[in-house]
Amino acid sequence: MREPALALPQRAAIERMARREAAAQLLPSPDATVVTVDVRECPTCGGGEEAVRASPLAVQPGLAVFGDVPDPASEEGPVVTVLGCEILTPRALLPAIVLRHHDGSPAVWRTRAVAWAQSANPGVDRHSDVEQLIVELADEEAESDASLVPGGGHRLPPRTSPRALVLPASTRLNPAAVGLRESVPPAARFLSPHLDGPQAQLYEKAYRGSLLRTVAAHL
Repeated sequence: MREPALALPQRAAIERMARREAAAQLLPSPDATVVTVDVRECPTCGGGEEAVRASPLAVQPGLAVFGDVPDPASEEGPVVTVLGCEILTPRALLPAIVLRHHDGSPAVWRTRAVAWAQSANPGVDRHSDVEQLIVELADEEAESDASLVPGGGHRLPPRTSPRALVLPASTRLNPAAVGLRESVPPAARFLSPHLDGPQAQLYEKAYRGSLLRTVAAHL
């Protein structure tokens, strides 16, 4: 049976998001940095700080120190908002660490899962306008594009929106948020730990293919 094709706008949006994550993965090693991790309750599963603290795999709420920082209390690093039901790899935070200042202040970021949840109806994993939401999120995420590419200076452009920047990184479901005790989190999802089903798998396949091709081209 032939696999259904993605519509051109959605495929283009997914490929842009994959290229951003690839560029983020290829960023240089950052200086020592303190990241403030702000955990929000997931409107779908209710996972919050308790789920994060129950998982040894999750980036813990509060101050996360990356590198040798003499006095974390004196540092003003970036803020990253995450859902309690998601797990990020430390490397996923590279864009927030490298691009930690915005208009002279600590940069404020949110994960794709947070942005996705904010654009969805509470308690609903996905709805009829899912494809349009992918395009909108890809456009919103574009604010950091020029800063991620070689020669971009790794400086964010002047702020154009009061909303937090979107972190171009995949996420994984935190097993503790759904009552599991797995030591290894489920597979990465490029949007939300709760996005599933045949259509979501089609999105993931397109995303992973583009991500791997982009990274391979730069190795």
